[in-house]
Amino acid sequence: MSYVKHKADSETAEATVEACDHSWAEERVPLLQSGFMEPTALDANRSIIALQLYVSNGTYRARVQDRQDSVQAFVNGTNLETIFDAVEAGIRERTLDWKPMNNGKLRPSGF
Repeated sequence: MSYVKHKADSETAEATVEACDHSWAEERVPLLQSGFMEPTALDANRSIIALQLYVSNGTYRARVQDRQDSVQAFVNGTNLETIFDAVEAGIRERTLDWKPMNNGKLRPSGF
């Protein structure tokens, strides 16, 4: 099924909300999952970590934001699994190249 067909079918279907199952993330990427669940000190409605995925010409890239410290880092991968593993390893090993956030104006290079 194509995305367009799926989207059209979804618009006519009744919306349902199911509880999220975090078991995969808790097992595979526990530090990242923890950051998704822990609120920032300034806003209890925002998680400390935010992750945005970009896909262009078959290349995966993730923007990882630490909202607590207003910094971001970018990670490349060949598929979603490598993206999540790279982010988790970068957090665990403290190897992410954190840069100050620029009010959403910074765009990943190569895209």
